[in-house]
Amino acid sequence: MKIKKVAALALAAVMGASMLAGCASKSIDEDAVVVKMKDGEVRLGVANFMARYTQYTYDSIYGSYFKDDYWSQDMSGKGKTMEEEVKSQVMDSLKTYYALAAHADDYGVKITKEDKKKIEKAAKKFISDNSKDAVTEMSATEEDVEEYLRLVTIQQRMQAKIEEDVNANVSDEEAAQRTFSYVFVSTEGTTTEDGKQKAYSDAEKKVLRQKAQALAAVKPEELESKAEEAGLTVAQDSYGSAKDENSSLDKKVLKAADKLKANEMSGVVETDKGYYVIRLDSEFDQKATDEKKDEIIGQRQQELYQKVCDEYTSDFKFDIDKKVWKQVKFDNHFKAKETTDTKQD
Repeated sequence: MKIKKVAALALAAVMGASMLAGCASKSIDEDAVVVKMKDGEVRLGVANFMARYTQYTYDSIYGSYFKDDYWSQDMSGKGKTMEEEVKSQVMDSLKTYYALAAHADDYGVKITKEDKKKIEKAAKKFISDNSKDAVTEMSATEEDVEEYLRLVTIQQRMQAKIEEDVNANVSDEEAAQRTFSYVFVSTEGTTTEDGKQKAYSDAEKKVLRQKAQALAAVKPEELESKAEEAGLTVAQDSYGSAKDENSSLDKKVLKAADKLKANEMSGVVETDKGYYVIRLDSEFDQKATDEKKDEIIGQRQQELYQKVCDEYTSDFKFDIDKKVWKQVKFDNHFKAKETTDTKQD
C-alpha cells in the first residue's frame, strides 16, 4: 500500500476529522526524540501527526467497510498488522522527506517567507477546523503541523525538479497503439440467490459459444447493434502488441487482435474465462498513442525520482528509537465530520 499524497498547503482544507471510537487521550510524549539524524532529530509529535493523519486517510476509505478493528489484522498476508505496515511506511516516507530536504539546495528548492506564511495559516486552520479529540489524538500542535507541511512542500518541489531531467522524447514507434472493440461472453458461471457461484454445464457453455459465434458472423459495422440485441456489451481497448505486459486482457485476445487489419473481425477467441469476439478499429490509434507517450514519460519520471530517493536515503543517517515509536498506536478510529445544511428554503 502507498501512503496517500496530500498537497502541502491544502492540508487544512482536506481534512475535518472527528473521533469514531474511544476517548482521545494524550498517550505519547510529543517531545520525545523518535529519530536521530546527522544534523538534527525528529520529535515524536511530528511522526505521530503524520502517522495518525495517514491513519485518517485509510479510515475515511475503509472505515465503513470493516466493522472490526482492521488495524490489528494482517490485511496484506505479509505477517504484519495493518498498523505495523503503515507505521513502517510512514517512517520510510519521513526518511525520504528529510533526505530530500538535505539536498534541497542542489535543486534550488527553498521555503520562502511567503511559503512560511501560508504554512502557518494552513496549520492554524487545521487546528481550528478539527475536533479537540482529533487534535489531541494526533498530538497536532501548530509547530508539528507546520513541520509536516514544510517537509511535504519540499518533497513535492524536489520531485518536480528531479523529474525535469527526464527524457520526454517518445517516438510514435515506441508508443504505437492498436485499438480494438470486443464482446466478452463469460463462461465462469452465475451467482445464485444465496450468493454462491454456480458453474455452467457443458450444455449451457455450448449455448454461450453459439451466441459468440453468431456475433462473430456479423458485419463489422453491425457489432454494436447485434451485441445489444443479444444483451451483450461492446468494450474497447488499446495495446502495443501481443507482447504487451501491461494489458489486463488475455494473451490469446491480443494475439488474435495482432492478426487483424482495420475493420476486420476475428472468429471466436476461447479463453479460460469465456469467449471473445474482436473487431480491430485502428492499426495505429494516434490518440491512444499520445496517451501512451504520457504514460511512458510518467513512468520514466517515477523511476528517476525513485532512483534519486534511493541514492539520497542509502547513506542518510536515520536512527529510529523503536521504544519511542512504539508509543504510537491506532487504537481510536477517525471519520470525517458530518456537515449539516443550515440554509432555509
